[in-house]
Amino acid sequence: MPTFGPCWVNLYGSTRDYSVFDEHNDLNNGLGEGVSYRGRLLMSVQAETGESASDSGIKQVEVEAAAPISETAAGKEEQFQLFACLYEASMIDRKVGDKNMQFEMTIGNYGNQLDRTDEKVAKEVEENPFLNSLSLPARPVTNNRQYYHIPWDDSKPCLHIKFPWQDHRRRLYNANIIYKICERFEDGLVDILERVKMDLPDTYKWLSRVLGELINGCTNYLNLMKSVPAAAHIGRTKLDQERLKLCNYEIEAVMQAASDLKAICKDDTHTKENLKTANGLLQRLLNIATEPQDSLPDIFIWMLCGNKRVAYTRVPAQHVLYSLVEEERGKDSGRMQTLFLRLPGKRGEGPKGWAIQSKLNIMIWLGLHKHKKDYLKDAPKGYDMPRNAHKLMAPPPNDLVYKVKQKFVLRSHLYQARSLIGSDASGLSDAFAKVIFTHFIAETRVIWETRSPTWDQTIIFEDIYLWGDVNEIAVNPPTIVLEIFDKDIGGESEFIGRALARPIVKMACEPYEKPFFPPALEWFQILRGEEKAGELLAAFELLQVTDGTTHMPPEVEPVNTSDGPICPVPEGIRPVMKKHRIEVLFWGVREMKRLNLQTVDRPQVDIECAGRVIQSTVIGNARRNPNFLNPVDFFDVELPENERYCPPLTVRVRDCRTFGRFSLVGTHVLNSLHRYRYPKAGEPIEKASVKDVTEEPQTDPNAPAQPQDVAVNIDDPAIGEDAPENPEAQDPGGGGGGGGGAGGDKKKKKEDKEEEEDDNEDTLDWWSRYYETMKFIDAEAEDKKKEEKRKKEKKEAEKEGKDDKKDKKDKKKDKVVQPEVSQRPERKKNIPLIQIYRTELENVEDFNNFNDWLHSFSLYRGKKTSEEDDDEHRVVGKFKGSLKVWQCPLPENIETDPVIGTFRKLPSNEPVNVLVRVYVVKAYNLHPADPLGKADPYPVVTLGKQKVKDRDNYISKQLNPIFGRTFEFEALIPMDSILTVGVYDWDLVGSDDLIGETKIDLENRFYSKHRATCGLQEQFATFGFNKWRDPQRPTHILAKLCKDEGLDGPHYNNGKVQVDGITFRAPGQIQDESGNWKQSDEPAALMVLRNMEKVMKGHHLVPEHVETRSLYCPDKPGVEQGQVEMWVDMFPRDMQSPGAPVDITPRKPTRYMQAL
Repeated sequence: MPTFGPCWVNLYGSTRDYSVFDEHNDLNNGLGEGVSYRGRLLMSVQAETGESASDSGIKQVEVEAAAPISETAAGKEEQFQLFACLYEASMIDRKVGDKNMQFEMTIGNYGNQLDRTDEKVAKEVEENPFLNSLSLPARPVTNNRQYYHIPWDDSKPCLHIKFPWQDHRRRLYNANIIYKICERFEDGLVDILERVKMDLPDTYKWLSRVLGELINGCTNYLNLMKSVPAAAHIGRTKLDQERLKLCNYEIEAVMQAASDLKAICKDDTHTKENLKTANGLLQRLLNIATEPQDSLPDIFIWMLCGNKRVAYTRVPAQHVLYSLVEEERGKDSGRMQTLFLRLPGKRGEGPKGWAIQSKLNIMIWLGLHKHKKDYLKDAPKGYDMPRNAHKLMAPPPNDLVYKVKQKFVLRSHLYQARSLIGSDASGLSDAFAKVIFTHFIAETRVIWETRSPTWDQTIIFEDIYLWGDVNEIAVNPPTIVLEIFDKDIGGESEFIGRALARPIVKMACEPYEKPFFPPALEWFQILRGEEKAGELLAAFELLQVTDGTTHMPPEVEPVNTSDGPICPVPEGIRPVMKKHRIEVLFWGVREMKRLNLQTVDRPQVDIECAGRVIQSTVIGNARRNPNFLNPVDFFDVELPENERYCPPLTVRVRDCRTFGRFSLVGTHVLNSLHRYRYPKAGEPIEKASVKDVTEEPQTDPNAPAQPQDVAVNIDDPAIGEDAPENPEAQDPGGGGGGGGGAGGDKKKKKEDKEEEEDDNEDTLDWWSRYYETMKFIDAEAEDKKKEEKRKKEKKEAEKEGKDDKKDKKDKKKDKVVQPEVSQRPERKKNIPLIQIYRTELENVEDFNNFNDWLHSFSLYRGKKTSEEDDDEHRVVGKFKGSLKVWQCPLPENIETDPVIGTFRKLPSNEPVNVLVRVYVVKAYNLHPADPLGKADPYPVVTLGKQKVKDRDNYISKQLNPIFGRTFEFEALIPMDSILTVGVYDWDLVGSDDLIGETKIDLENRFYSKHRATCGLQEQFATFGFNKWRDPQRPTHILAKLCKDEGLDGPHYNNGKVQVDGITFRAPGQIQDESGNWKQSDEPAALMVLRNMEKVMKGHHLVPEHVETRSLYCPDKPGVEQGQVEMWVDMFPRDMQSPGAPVDITPRKPTRYMQAL
């Protein structure tokens, strides 16, 4: 049951100025982050099992007097010491830069001098040498009129507070250990994710190493918990005890899971799946990293201007808490860190809150007063040690005077940025960057109308003086701030985002050589508030300069440009460029929204990369045909050899209007071209190896799913088995309507009379196949559940340390029980199964979103705001096309056509007439739409301008309705390419409400190599409930596929078929409607089609299936409103007409009479 305390709960809210009109009063009600400590509450929560609550809810709350508790119940009181040293205050806003500045540090009510102005408090502060929470006033100065700074020079002001508080450090120590494990593990996973994106080899070795570090960290945690002294348990609450048990259990579970994962990391085959599992382990650790009974209050640092609070920052005490054990120490305890002060309350939200009020370089230390001797242990060296500073009876110094300073040169190499937030109405930006280091500031040139500016500029700051030892500076250098702005002519520049970086420090005695120099370019995350605003590619080096320095890089010579002389990024840091060819497939535009109240009738596409631009032809009339006439073009461009530095590619669509005017419709930025890269010169194109498939195991529906499987595995026709020569020997149930050629087993005996009646051909329908498949899904889930339970019991038995004899008995018992656990219902051979996907068809990994050659790029327009769903509202259309990036010269074995380049066998992009059949099977977990928690759902299907409402067949008061409805449309692709399936709630009065809808891009499915037009059935049959429904027979499909892909074959021979050197065997006979057996190559061709990935790597053909699609409501973006099971068939009108649609009408219940 839930429990808490007794424990102090810290309260935060507005400042304690007690004014009549408090502008931050909302903070006292929890509406925003508190900017000041307001008090604390000693509380305890206990829960007991009682009677169930009534439906009417709680009517009365009983309030009783609490029994008095011990004074030590909330913990033993100790004396704490808080110390901070201010090293630098810069980036002070110019609005307050002309007044005297002070900085105040408080923890709880201790140190708060401004809000407590009575004489008694003033006298107490003056007489208490252990309290110095307010720095002396200082006047800021400026070098550039943009930002101000305080010139503290060699004398660094110190703030310190000695205060009593309950000692619950053990809680925070525990959280710190877990937090550090998470931090190291997360850093490792980020590196691995980058390698996965780049498809780098041996990534599994990196993952194995990171998992090893995680296991070591978990082991150290468990050892530390065992070595905790008994005195640390004084004052522990029940929640402390239970939380410790939970943390130990979770750490052990994560350690075991990491060991298991590490054991299977043998190659790069399942790296993505393994990385996903590793992220799940990280999330488990993060869930226990937060301490619910936070004991020490947060530390507040305030900037005061003329005795008025201007800006603040809030530091959790956990992060600066000191411990004698390194792992238990806070991540910033006693170390130099950079804090950014912001406006309090509502003034710190939105665009006003993006601006920094001050940047503070500060060192903070918090620990017991008896550990005071260590408070300067990690401070930057080079200061005069104050007399008696480490003695307990002496107060800490009020300032640290440094005698040692170092001279440096900072070189900032800014190459480019990508994915910047669009700040203009066009969705683009006129971007420039500011580099800020200590009190130095400089700007780059402006790159106009782009979201991916390439500055290629080096900014150099000379004569930088930093106080302290050079070795300390090399380990922990000051932070560089980079601010990106949008230049507005005639107005104030608009803030885009901010990035933080640390330079690589070269001491004067070190040579300027590899591996550290020259520094490599890195991507730095740009943030605006908490929102991602882009990435910056740059490198920074801080070079120490002395009188006899000789190891210095060569000077960067300025180059004349249209923006004046600039220093480019020097060779060695600048990416190495190679010539590449980018081929572009301009297919068409879709779903274009109006621009300035006018329709987009004559669109044109621009592709820009690394300063080179290529344009498509202009579509004459997008309403009649939104496809381009000349679809393929190419251009050559210099791209970095290292893919990490590759510039983004920008897609721009503009509308060509009268009098030669062009209006920008929307843009799309591709950050990485990796997925569009094709083999470099000399690399062979992959081809399936030639082999003879004589014995392929039958795919067992009972077999456990592979990792990340979202579908139910079903039987393929047996590979490697010849059909019996005697047709009479075959099981009739396996042919005809049920299988049409799947031979039966001679040894199989007849079933009893009841089963024969159930399996009668006349009683079987599509639902028989559906329910048979669901039966195996449920059996598989049950088997998995039993297996997990058995493993858990076995593990617990081993953990309890049972004797070897009992272990042997358990093992024998396990061996006996195991077959029973995995036993499943016997499959009925005459009922072919259906592939049921528990996700959208395009999300199945084998089909790759049907983007094998045709991709959809969403076009965005307008300014980016901080709203989470803003991107969806900025979409103004889609560009359909594709890219191919080749390194020059092209491989010799690649044929290039002067018209279509390397895009082989492109289909005609003229409009195509298609018959579309939509089968809506059922829906489940629908969101209630009625006050009683039910709904009256019915499906609505929309394709182009056609809309069908099945309102008359609504299902009353049901959240899991079985629709069983089929809808048929005549469509013209690409004009009618978006299919919308919605579920509405029927209302007697008023309009019906949309519960949720899903959208399907039929065009990508229609043209995909995965052949998503009509799923391949498991068996070929010429009649019955499983009759072949595709107008093309398997032999015709296979022959066309081999011709299109240039494969050798197919060559048939009495149940055998050879395709591209691979032989398949299948039953060579099928049964016709009259019951006669005849020779046919259809089963063999169907087997090849269902195993096409064995012939061509990645060429999975879509099987007969039911897909599960999530329903969403536009008014509630991102919130699932239920799911619908359905599938879609498409048949071109220029081919043979298909037969009747599949009858999926729900079964009607049969009326029975029960007599007793």
